[in-house]
Amino acid sequence: MNYFVTSNIDELTSAIEKSIIQRRRLFLKLGQAVKIVTRQYDFAQGAVLAKLDLSDAVVNMFGYFQQLDRPVPASKINQLRRKISQMPFAGDTVTVDKKPRVVLHEQAGLINYVDYRDQFGFTDRRDYYFRNQLSYSEYFDDGGKLITRSYRNDSGAQILTYHYRGGEGNVPVLTLIQLDYEERGYQFDNEDQLFAFFLDHLVVADPAPVLFADRDDVAVQAFLAMQVPAKRIMMLHSIFTTNGKPDGDMFKNFEDAFRSPKSFTGFVAATKREVADVHARDVTIPGVAIPPSFVPDELVNAPRGTKHVPTRVIAVARVTPLKQLSHAIASVIAAHAKNPAVTLDIWGYEENWDNFNESRKLREQIASGDASDYIRLRGYQADLNEVYEEAGLLLLTSEYEGFSMAVLEALSHGVPVVSYDVNYGPAEMIENGVNGYLVDPSDQYNLQRRVTELMTHPERLEKLGQGAKTSVQKWSEDAIATRWSSFLKTLK
Repeated sequence: MNYFVTSNIDELTSAIEKSIIQRRRLFLKLGQAVKIVTRQYDFAQGAVLAKLDLSDAVVNMFGYFQQLDRPVPASKINQLRRKISQMPFAGDTVTVDKKPRVVLHEQAGLINYVDYRDQFGFTDRRDYYFRNQLSYSEYFDDGGKLITRSYRNDSGAQILTYHYRGGEGNVPVLTLIQLDYEERGYQFDNEDQLFAFFLDHLVVADPAPVLFADRDDVAVQAFLAMQVPAKRIMMLHSIFTTNGKPDGDMFKNFEDAFRSPKSFTGFVAATKREVADVHARDVTIPGVAIPPSFVPDELVNAPRGTKHVPTRVIAVARVTPLKQLSHAIASVIAAHAKNPAVTLDIWGYEENWDNFNESRKLREQIASGDASDYIRLRGYQADLNEVYEEAGLLLLTSEYEGFSMAVLEALSHGVPVVSYDVNYGPAEMIENGVNGYLVDPSDQYNLQRRVTELMTHPERLEKLGQGAKTSVQKWSEDAIATRWSSFLKTLK
C-alpha cells in the first residue's frame, strides 16, 4: 500500500493536495493501492471529500481513533437536547436565574458546539459535535485559556486527551497527550509522537508499506519516530532551502529527512535541476524528478480553444508576499497605458495570517494606479478551466516555485506564460519565443516590457499560444504515469 501523508484536504484545495489527488489517479491507473493520510482534525472534511469523490480514499488520525461512524439524524435533535441538559431549553439557551448557563449552536439540524457557563458567565466547557455526535470537549481556566481537550469515541468514552499549560500572550502550550487504545494507556510529549504511533498501527499489517511525506511539517518527524519498518519517500513540492537558492540553508525537516540515521529511502522533486541541487549538498539517498502534476490525455489531444481574449491577463496564485503579485499589477498598469483593452484577473485565496495585509496593499496599489475597473482580485475558484480557455496570457511573478501547476495548466489550454526564471519549475516548461518568455528574477522593467510587447502585438501572442498547446506532450498523463511506474519498480 502507498500512503500519501498530508495535513488535511479542505475546501480551498491547495496545489499540494491537488497534486496528491492527481498522483492517486495515476497510481490507481498503474494498479497501485493508495490511501491518503491526514493528520489535522477537520469538521468539514467529510463533506469536502464527498465532493471530491474521495470519501473512501482518506484515513484521518482522529477518525481512526474516534470511529464516529454512526451519525445522528436531524430528526433526533430533540433527544440530543435532552441529553445536553436536564433543564429545558428556551430556543437554544438554558437560563437559570436570568443567566444563560447552556448555549447551543445549531445549524440545519446539526449541532456545532455547546457552551456550558458558570454562575459568573464564564465558559468553563465547550463541547464540539461531529454529525450530531459529541466529538470532543474543551475545558478552560478562569482566564479563558484552554487547559484540556478531550476526544471521545462513538460510545462517548474519552480516548484521547490533550493537556495544555500557560504560554506567552495567553496562548496555551501543549505539554502532554494521553491515549487510551486497545485497553492500554499511552503518553506522548507532542503530536509528532502520537502521529508516529498512529502510522505504526496503520501500516503494521502491511507487508510492503511505502509512505510519502507530502507535507514535511506533519510527516517528517513522525516518520523518523516510527517503529514499524517502511519505505519513506520525501516529496519536494517546493524549494528545499530557506531562500530558494541551491546554496541556502536547508529547511530543518529536509535536513533531518536526508541526514538522519533513520534516513528516508528516497526523494521525489519536481525537476531535474532540483534533484541535482539536492545531491550537490552531499545527500546520498536516491532522488528522481517527477512533476507533481500532469495534463489529462483528453486535454493534450484537444485543439486550442477559440475563446481566448488576447488582452485578458491572469495570475493564479495565493495572495501572499511570496508571489509578488504587485509586480504583475504594475506590469498590467503599464501595458494598459499602451492598450486600454488590457485587463488582469488574480485568482487565488487571500491569506489571513497577517490580517489580509497583502490583500490590502495590493488593493491600495490598484486604487492608486486608477486600475480598479480592469484589475481585480477574484478569490479562490476550484475549477479554472473556463478561466484558462478565455485567457490570453498568464503571469508568474513568484520569488521561487517548486513547479507551478498554474504554468502547466495555462500551457495545456494554449495560454502562453511570462514568468520570472526562478527555482525551480518555469525553466523546464517555458521556452523563450515558443510558448512564452522567461525574465530574470524580480526584473520588473523587463517583465513590463514583455507584457506590453505582447499586449500590443496580438499576432505574437497568438503564435505563442499555438506553441503553448503543442509544448505539453511530455507532461501528458501517460508520460507522467510512465515515470512513476519506473520509480516504483526501483522501490521493490
